[in-house]
Amino acid sequence: MARKGQNRGLFRVARDMDGEGLATGRWEWWQAVPDWFSWENQGAGVAVADLAGNGKQDLVVFGIDAPPGQNQAFFRVANDIDAEGRPSTRASRS
Repeated sequence: MARKGQNRGLFRVARDMDGEGLATGRWEWWQAVPDWFSWENQGAGVAVADLAGNGKQDLVVFGIDAPPGQNQAFFRVANDIDAEGRPSTRASRS
């Protein structure tokens, strides 16, 4: 059964990743993606990378909104995330 109302984008931080990409430590609590706007999601994904080359990790969130009619893709970048996944700046939109 589909959830009524606006959807939420959520992510978690995994600790102590091994060479295969598996978390060997704990998982942190779920966190909401700020300003999530989609009511109907077709898909989503997250990635972490140092986009600015400043030695700090950035969180990239990608989503596909599925409103009536044509789908729309969007992404957000949260710059310089801390160890808990919180960005130092408000996420940019696209």
